Amino acid sequence: MDARISKPSRLRRYAKRAGIALLALVGLVVVLTAGALFSLRFAAVRSFVVARVNSALDGTFKGRLVLHGIGSLGLSGISAADAQVFDPAGRRVLDIHGLGAQLSVPTIVWAALTEKSKPLTIRITDANLRHVEAVLIDNGSGSPTLADAFLPKTPSAPSSGPGTVVIIDHAVIEHAWAHGSLAGTPALDVELKNALSTLRTDDTSTAIAFKKVSLVARGLPQGVDPAGDLQASLEIPAASDKALAARAHYRGTAAQIPVALDASFVDNQLVATLEAREISPAALKKQVPGLELRSPATLSASAQGKLPKLSGTFSLGAGSGKVDGDFELGLDADLSAKTNVRAHDVDLAELTPSAPPSKLDFTLHAAVVVPKVGTITGNFELATQPALVAAQPVPAATVNGTFSSDARAERNRVEAHAEIAEPGAQTSLDVTLTQGKRTLVEFRSKTALNDAPRLKRLASLSHAKGQIDAQGNYRVEDQSLNAKLVADLRALEQADNRIASARVSATVGGALPHPIADADVTITDAVLAGQHVSQAKLKSRGTLSHLSLTGDLATTAPERHVQLSTQLSNDRGLVAERSNVQFLQCDTNFSLFAESVRGFDGRTRVTWGHFQGFGQAAVLLV
Repeated sequence: MDARISKPSRLRRYAKRAGIALLALVGLVVVLTAGALFSLRFAAVRSFVVARVNSALDGTFKGRLVLHGIGSLGLSGISAADAQVFDPAGRRVLDIHGLGAQLSVPTIVWAALTEKSKPLTIRITDANLRHVEAVLIDNGSGSPTLADAFLPKTPSAPSSGPGTVVIIDHAVIEHAWAHGSLAGTPALDVELKNALSTLRTDDTSTAIAFKKVSLVARGLPQGVDPAGDLQASLEIPAASDKALAARAHYRGTAAQIPVALDASFVDNQLVATLEAREISPAALKKQVPGLELRSPATLSASAQGKLPKLSGTFSLGAGSGKVDGDFELGLDADLSAKTNVRAHDVDLAELTPSAPPSKLDFTLHAAVVVPKVGTITGNFELATQPALVAAQPVPAATVNGTFSSDARAERNRVEAHAEIAEPGAQTSLDVTLTQGKRTLVEFRSKTALNDAPRLKRLASLSHAKGQIDAQGNYRVEDQSLNAKLVADLRALEQADNRIASARVSATVGGALPHPIADADVTITDAVLAGQHVSQAKLKSRGTLSHLSLTGDLATTAPERHVQLSTQLSNDRGLVAERSNVQFLQCDTNFSLFAESVRGFDGRTRVTWGHFQGFGQAAVLLV
């Protein structure tokens, strides 16, 4: 046979045999793969896979991930998987039940083999989780040990490859429970139910979105415990210099008060609004026990700004009254805050039944600076308008001052100045409070009287002019009071009684409730009870329970001179002891002495008294 003819024939035979061998190999791969997938239907095989996975994961992370079982496993995903995660100290921090995920394994493998220059995309079209419990344990730095559990046990060099993209198109979490506590935060006890979520993570960022989730929290301070429906999203950039982005929409209750919250934080720009259209009296009383509203209150607030600067407004309504205002916050290293508050037609009786009916209008301006290191400082200014309290007029007033707090020196200080526009009794008041090892309050006041209408109503004084000055201090710890009062009064008139001038000088010193008081009263040129008094002096010294009293009275037309002295006590009713009265008029001179004079049951009892003297008045008295 010709060689030229036999050579192609051999090539065809070799090609045919190679094709048959390749077809047999492919068939073998298909049969082996089908057999392997079919074998995964058996529990023994799945148990073998679980054991191999646990063996492969052992030593990979600082913590430990243990797979307990798989319901099914195939090229389309996994279902009914149970697992637990333990932190580096061996404490269980995650307990997972009923985890399932649908994904195309062949697509992922093919992309990994043929598209090595592109990021590997792992797309999970559907995921579900029946239950997960997360236990929050502080790792000593304020972070949960759960985060430490997934850190690599042996850090590897950063990958120079294109990275991996993980996408979860649709995830359902039937029930999640997170509980525990971290340093500086209250204990957490939160349940999430029927959560619908998505996730995407790549080299640039991680984005999580909850399209719907029911939230229930317990055990928070003041019983805040929110319960409601939440829609939220969070984008966490991989680069540390990039700002995270978050959005939230909440409808439910907080502290048993229906609230609506909308907030977003994008490019360091915060926009948030809060609405509480009906705050029940019972719910508010739980938060502020002293408040008992007569009717539901309303609250609205908003905040906006680019960090570290924020500004906002707020409005609170109760009954016919309203309080609104605005604020500015600086969240730099040195924190700062400013606020302006305006109140209109506030009725204290709307807030608590023990308060009198009122109608108050006021404005408040306040500012505070909290440095990272050093003394906290601030200032305030309060201005009230003329008001009514219990149907009585209350004058307008202004109060302004400064305050400081030095934590390192354990020293606080407040200085305030007040102006009270009482008609006919303009009053200024200065108060300084210093708190350190001891708390000291220092005060000084000045009142200018000019026929004050309130004195006419309260004391029937139709005329009163003059000035009253007071100053002193009070030590809180030992309740020690030291004060001095000086009043220079003139043109006092009450009905038919008139006093041309009067001077009152008093000092008080000692521990409350029984300080020692000294008082001197001098009256000049007066008409009292139809008698013209040229001068009268009264001196007292002692406490409220034991008082020494002396007096000197001189009248004209007729001329008289009366002196008296006594010791007063009220331990068991009012008693005057060792009382002495001396009376002198022209040629009449007598004295009256009583060892004790006691009043009880509308009667007066005199013990061991005597009377001596001479003159016409003495004969008439006898």
